[in-house]
Amino acid sequence: MNNKPRHHHFVPQFWIRNFSNTSGEIYGYDWEDDRTRLRSSKNMMEIYDLYTIDPEGSDDTTLEEKDLSIIDTEGALAFQSICKKQYGFDVKEKLSNFFPVQIMRDPKSFRYYNVKSGEFASFLIKHSTTQTFLEFTASLDEKFPGSKIDKGTYDGIKNVVKASSESDLEKFIAQFKHEGNSVQLPATDLVRSPEGRIIIQKIIINFEWTMKISSEENIILGDNPILFLNDDINSGIKIPISCKEYLMLSPSKNPHANIQEDHAKSYEISALNYESAAKARRWIVGKNDLLEDLKKQLNSDGFL
Repeated sequence: MNNKPRHHHFVPQFWIRNFSNTSGEIYGYDWEDDRTRLRSSKNMMEIYDLYTIDPEGSDDTTLEEKDLSIIDTEGALAFQSICKKQYGFDVKEKLSNFFPVQIMRDPKSFRYYNVKSGEFASFLIKHSTTQTFLEFTASLDEKFPGSKIDKGTYDGIKNVVKASSESDLEKFIAQFKHEGNSVQLPATDLVRSPEGRIIIQKIIINFEWTMKISSEENIILGDNPILFLNDDINSGIKIPISCKEYLMLSPSKNPHANIQEDHAKSYEISALNYESAAKARRWIVGKNDLLEDLKKQLNSDGFL
């Protein structure tokens, strides 16, 4: 009997549950049934088989079962810490490891890399025979940040490509999969390997981090929870953490090592909620009356 998890959450359930009310209930709005009602975190912000890959013809759900499970456990602990006003650099560092994975696991990001897989394979075949190893690795890092290939693998690619037989190329692709990379889904490597997250980590760890606290439970969470200012990560990020808290990450020449705290003004919360709703694709969660007011902001383009 196959009991592998097939409904894969792109926003972890622990995060969704942070927006429950004082009774532990979660109100959610779903674009598909156009209703705001009590819902389970299990049935929101998930897509069937989102992270299932197909190596050698058998479904592989280890990205959801193992890799993302470990990352989510660490992320949940970091969320607990920051909600307890533990603002040390260690918590900041743990969240800086979690948020890049959250960006990569978003359905649009993930499927974008799935589409890019053909481009990735073409790159390997073309550049391995026209560039030296150093030139090749520099081009690879520029084109596919976080990807790494050692000299032995490079030489192997080069030799196979030179042979130019279709069967040899198929053998190379099969071997590449066995080594732990997915030619079908390069995004898996960026989720699994800490090295693949360094580019984003370096940007956000050097921001000024401020935990904005509301006096009321009036913050919502959308299914696109990491909100880039001006749609540019370098401009800053807003991240709803709970129904009373959100993180503001701002560019700074001299950021504090620890996370700062500030009171969230009502207009800041309104702007945050409108943006969360406007960038959501299907689900928003939070206070019932807020969701009813904000659901008209959704303009769902779906997840493709």
